[in-house]
Amino acid sequence: MTKQLNVAIIGNPNTGKTTLYNTLCNQQCKTANWSGVTVSRHTTSHQKITWTDLPGCYSLHNHHNKNQPDYRDTQREIESNNIDLYVQVVTSHQLPRQLYLTLQLLELGKPLLIAINHFSATHPVSDTLSSIFDIPCVDLNALKDESAQQLRQAIEQHPPQKSRRPFLKHIPSDLKNQLADHPNGQNQLSAVHTLVTSTRHEIPMAEARYQFINQQPLPKVNALSKLDRWLVAHPLSWAVFIVAIFMVFHSATLFNRVIEPPLTLAAESIFIHGLFYLFSRLDMPSVVTTIAVYGFGQGVTTIVSLLPIIFGMFCGLFYLEESGYLARVSVLMDRQLKQLGLPGSASISLFLGFGCNVGAVLSTRHMKSQQQRIVAISMIPFMSCSARLSIFAVFSTLLFPSYSSLIITTLYATGIAVAFLTAYLVSRSLKLPSRTSLAIDLVPMRQPKIRIVLIKSLKKIRAFIRDAGGLIVLFCIGLSIVNNIDIHGQVIHSAQQTSILAFISKPIASLFIPIGLSPDNWPATAALFTGLLAKEVVIGTLTSLYAQSYSMHTDLAAESFSFFGQLGDALHALSDNLVQLFSYNQTAPFIEPIIQQHLPAHFTDPVATFCYMLFILLYFPCISTFSVISSEIGKRWAYLSVAWSLLVAYVLSATIYQSYQHPDIPLAIGLLWIAYQISQSILYPHALLD
Repeated sequence: MTKQLNVAIIGNPNTGKTTLYNTLCNQQCKTANWSGVTVSRHTTSHQKITWTDLPGCYSLHNHHNKNQPDYRDTQREIESNNIDLYVQVVTSHQLPRQLYLTLQLLELGKPLLIAINHFSATHPVSDTLSSIFDIPCVDLNALKDESAQQLRQAIEQHPPQKSRRPFLKHIPSDLKNQLADHPNGQNQLSAVHTLVTSTRHEIPMAEARYQFINQQPLPKVNALSKLDRWLVAHPLSWAVFIVAIFMVFHSATLFNRVIEPPLTLAAESIFIHGLFYLFSRLDMPSVVTTIAVYGFGQGVTTIVSLLPIIFGMFCGLFYLEESGYLARVSVLMDRQLKQLGLPGSASISLFLGFGCNVGAVLSTRHMKSQQQRIVAISMIPFMSCSARLSIFAVFSTLLFPSYSSLIITTLYATGIAVAFLTAYLVSRSLKLPSRTSLAIDLVPMRQPKIRIVLIKSLKKIRAFIRDAGGLIVLFCIGLSIVNNIDIHGQVIHSAQQTSILAFISKPIASLFIPIGLSPDNWPATAALFTGLLAKEVVIGTLTSLYAQSYSMHTDLAAESFSFFGQLGDALHALSDNLVQLFSYNQTAPFIEPIIQQHLPAHFTDPVATFCYMLFILLYFPCISTFSVISSEIGKRWAYLSVAWSLLVAYVLSATIYQSYQHPDIPLAIGLLWIAYQISQSILYPHALLD
């Protein structure tokens, strides 16, 4: 075989087509258990063969899906006649239905080789198919590396023919008579193409194809296996699903607990302490040093601190995906989510939101349409991430010691309710159908390849850094300016009461009077601003502002900087975390003494405290989430998400607090009172502070 061959890999969705392509060309293209994943063709030249991975399709002539990009791309490639050989990937357990596409290709005289992908140990069927269609067939397992060599050998042993007579055994007699005037050659191919693509003959041709397939001695299609009944159609299916999602979340959290602290320490030693040491040695102006260290340096450190939790969650998600379980989850959740126009697979993204909203937003890429992604992404910011959970844990432990579990559960339930309300409104505005049909192939459960899981997870990490990293750093630079510089442009080295952030927060604090915050408690408002960077810094902001004399600059000294010393601290923290992970004596969460002292003093009203926690749950997601939403579905939807979350957070928190303060006032009057309070806060902010 000396000529460069153009070989296209084609097949139904979820047959292992892209998996085989990745094995052939050492690529890392996206694979999944639903259609619409490969929405454009991938081409790679490898060992005298140009491989093209076409989007999965069930039929070449699908008038219902003619506007979908995956169908159009496949149709365009087939009509171009640039392919020397088509390799159709089929699975042994659902063979009859997939041969419908085989007949369509053979009707058009396309040179074809069938690759039967066996995910599990089954009897070879290549000889049977070869005798039926008179074409070469090969049995292989796309998950194994030797499958690439098996396919190349089959192509070398059966080189594609330049011209092939169309396969006409199954065509009805009355339709076959229409081809009598074109007994051979290109004219016959044109006549067959006109016949099989005609809408007038669509139903008779479809019936003829299925009748021919059903008459062949093919393996029977098994119904749901016993395992599938437990995973999809059993009362305990929901319990299995909850356990699976919990294991993903818990494993990612444990991984983050071990890796994140030392990784963050290492990043701080380079991008914060290291930059401070460098700029101090260069005698740079303090303003430049502050922006570089607490802007750029803190931004990079923030990105690094998010990588372990995102990587851990994607590893868990891709493990479930490669095993075939996510296809079962789609079936399990389809009945509930299709009321909102969402596929059942959207449930995975929603549950991942409880770990990290960023990873959850990125995980929506598998969805069929952009509108479905918009609806699902609009729900994710209301899923309480682990960072918000840490805030709730501190507040509930100190202020609601007897009811901490109930408070946290109520907050989570409220977030879920608001998420579904948001999805309902967005789906109505987009006019999504309230009921969508689900067509999905349940491939046999299989053991995933860890290498593939890791490669795909690392690819997601690179995408996150590329798409969201720049915005996070820019936001950190802006926040460092207002947090570490006063209104006169001087860098603050001691108290932060005179910072631009404090100057802005004090008058704005009056806006939060309707939700129960006292204007004197302006650090709580400032914490909401710093929470835009990451919800983890809310408690840290309260700690530093309540301490007043605390300054981050006192922790940095150019003379005491030691990169290897701090790197040693990071490695020591890693070893401690590993020991703690496998220890039976788990350490209780550490709470700063400053917070233990000042938090109860500044949050004396339990209802106001709950409303503040509710506002933190519902308001503007962190800048990382905003950046990812913007890159995934556009800035317009990102800003709408911000505006909606702020509106819902404020109105709901204020309504609860005002209803508590004025139980006899009707709800409508209470809402008017909230509007009046807001107008007074905007028109006369300083009067409210006096």
